[in-house]
This record gives sequence, C-alpha cells and structure tokens, in this order.
Amino acid sequence: MNTTGPLLVLEDLTVRFPVDGGWGAAVDGLSLGIGAGEVLALVGESGCGKTATALAVMGLLPPEARVGGRMSWRGAALNPARPPAARRGRELAMVFQEPATALNPVLKVSTQVAEPLRAHRGLRGDALHTEVLRMVELAGLPDGRALLHAYPHQLSGGQRQRVMLAMALACGPELLLADEPTTALDASLRAGLLETMEGLRRELGLSILLVSHDLGVVEHIAQRVAVVYAGRIVEQGSRERIFAAPSHPYTRALLACRVDPYGPPPNDEPIPGQPPSIGDRPGGCAFHPRCPLATPACGRQRPELIDLDRDHRVACPIATEAHRD
Repeated sequence: MNTTGPLLVLEDLTVRFPVDGGWGAAVDGLSLGIGAGEVLALVGESGCGKTATALAVMGLLPPEARVGGRMSWRGAALNPARPPAARRGRELAMVFQEPATALNPVLKVSTQVAEPLRAHRGLRGDALHTEVLRMVELAGLPDGRALLHAYPHQLSGGQRQRVMLAMALACGPELLLADEPTTALDASLRAGLLETMEGLRRELGLSILLVSHDLGVVEHIAQRVAVVYAGRIVEQGSRERIFAAPSHPYTRALLACRVDPYGPPPNDEPIPGQPPSIGDRPGGCAFHPRCPLATPACGRQRPELIDLDRDHRVACPIATEAHRD
C-alpha cells in the first residue's frame, strides 16, 4: 500500500439541497485532506454537515443534491458531483450510523457479508465461506461463526454494528468512513468498537474518516480533528492541540459536553440553542447567535481559517487575537 501523500483531498466542497424554493447549503466550502493510515475526525452536532460530507465522498447523496468544489483521490481529480461508484468497496467503504436500518432485515448475516465479496472479488463456494468467516473475525464479532445464520433483528446493536464493519472491510478498502459508529452503544461496547477500529488502523494501515458528535470518542482514536459547524470547519488541528488548547468557542462548548467512552455519562449542560437549519443560516459567523463571546462584528463578516500554529487553525477573530496576546 502506498503510504506517501494524501489519499483523499476535498477543496471547497459544497452540498446543497432544495429549500423553500431556493437552495440551502448542508456543506458550505469545506476543505480537508486525509493521509494513509490516519484517523481524521469530523466533529459537530447533528445537522452540521458531517454526514453529508461523508455521503458526498461515497457518491451516495440523494439525486436532488447539488455538489460542488473539488475532490481528488491519490492526486487524481474526481468529479465531486459524480464520484466513481467503482471505488466503493475496493477503495472506499462506509459504516452507517443506524445498522438496524442499513442491514437488510430479511437476509442472514452470512448473505450480507458475502455480498460485497461476490460482487467485487468474485468469490464463490469454499473460498467465499472462508473469507466471510475471516471478515467477521476481523471485525471483532464475538461468536461470529455462530451468528452467521442469524437475522439482523436477532442481534444486539453492537453485533449489528460489527456486521456492518465486516461488510465494509470485505474488499480491503484503503479509507473507511465511519458515521457515528458508537451511537446507542453503552460504554463497554463503545470502548470495544474503538479498540477494534484502532487495531485495524495499525494492522491494515487503514485510514479512517470518523464522523462524530462526541469528542469523548474522538479523543481515544483520532490523530487529527476538524470541528464542523453549519457546514464549515471552524477549527482543526492535531488531537493534542484540540484537546489541550481549544480555541474556538464552539470547540470549547463541545469539549464541556464530551462523553468518556470508558466512563459514566457526563452531567454537563448542553450547548444553549440549536444549530441553524440549512435554509436559515445567520450572517457572519454562523455560531455567533449561540456564542458567549460574540460581538456585533461577528454577525457581519464570516471568518476564514487562520493558522495559530503549524498544526492548529481556527476561524474566529476573537480566538486569534487571544492567541496572539
């Protein structure tokens, strides 16, 4: 596997949907890159554009979506409006947030794990059966052999999520997009799934784009973090920088609410208010109506990402000035 240069690069990615006779931006000029063997986390509340970004990369957005910007895979330009479907499975794979709805309820586990192996690798017979077993073991599914003949409704939430992971790994992708993979799992199951994903990164050189609203999960697996609000990255940097020296008020608010996947639930108050809808984005900094540090100027001009340090950028003039002082 090539380990030099970025695998995936997004530049000024936009994803728009029809809203009230116009168009609303779920993703609004988002840029990022992810390298081989790296875990990059997209963090933010629901509705901030994280999942829309992942679906745009996979080419799985609904037909009414309009996609713009630039996208490249290993340096080769892709049309962001039509990412090649052939890359799905072989190079890119995705674990969806709700395995109970993503899995086919009338097909056994063995059939669903075997499907990508048949479609992309042409396996049949004993070779197919052997590889199905290997995939469920690779995904860390306890008693995987015994569960192969079960249906999704007969599995726990953690087991269904690992079936999804087995299917995603079936064709040896280089980049795994994981959309809220630990949602609805208890602390022990969250921790176990994170350990499995970290093991896959180390053993297979797998890159992971992790979509999460939970910085407690991100802290245990990500190497870099991009904090997303209203379809834009408002802060990004190494995990160490983001957790040790968060600069954007939104990042600080998320950190105050984080859940430790290895511990009990937090007692912190949620962030006041709600993220804006895609059809009603405020002017200036989209976070300013909820920001405790906002000034009148924050509502007039939309800030761009500014370098604070070599591996730390923030889109907030107040945070930038505080850093300089």
